[in-house]
Amino acid sequence: MHIRRNLKEILDKKHQELQELRGMPMRRGKRKTKALILEAEKHSYSMEVARPKKRRKSGRLMRKRKTEISEAWNILSGGLEREGFTEEIIKKTNYLIVPELYPGRETAFYRDHNVRNVSSDPILPPRFEKVPALMQEFILKLNEYDNREDFHPVEVAALAHLVLAYIHPFQDGNGRTARMLQNVYLDLYEFPVPIIRPEEKQPYQSVLKMGMRSWRGEEEWGIPNFLNYIAVKVNESLDDLLKNRIIS
Repeated sequence: MHIRRNLKEILDKKHQELQELRGMPMRRGKRKTKALILEAEKHSYSMEVARPKKRRKSGRLMRKRKTEISEAWNILSGGLEREGFTEEIIKKTNYLIVPELYPGRETAFYRDHNVRNVSSDPILPPRFEKVPALMQEFILKLNEYDNREDFHPVEVAALAHLVLAYIHPFQDGNGRTARMLQNVYLDLYEFPVPIIRPEEKQPYQSVLKMGMRSWRGEEEWGIPNFLNYIAVKVNESLDDLLKNRIIS
């Protein structure tokens, strides 16, 4: 359940290079870090929500989304830094991502129905009755992994993404919540976020489904394949940032 050793060494080497550059006056690099975050969240949204055809409406929607993303990001980041992984902070993040599902409320709640998957390769989430117990177990595992020296931050982040997407605890916005949880955790450890573009949706979903099958004991290599997929994407973002900072 780990990233390939040579890839982990590459990530750590580039991460160290980035850390050594942190104290240097490279404003362009800081702007690039924020731009990567916004790009990742924009693509995360686009993978699940159809963009309006009218340009004016589309522009207003994306500005609104940018504000919601920023608020959700800040709340999740502050919560993880203060308390670690908690159910409450994940519920609040989902609420900020899809507030229209929770009128009159200030946080999300777990789904009270089973999910019907109509895709040709369905991975049915657990029954809704199991969600509270699975989320409690999930939170305990994440905090355990976070405190273990044999788990790399990229591994913990990718596992958070994978397992939350599998449990599918909310009515909607599960994928976006899972990707944001991953990305905020990476940012707290000063790793850049992976960029998964909408045109990469099919291979991303394929490796994600393999990971889900592996998590429930059906496929041996699904989890490491997903972790390595995310690690490669983080490596690409490291290359982008290092190039940007060196040029600056």
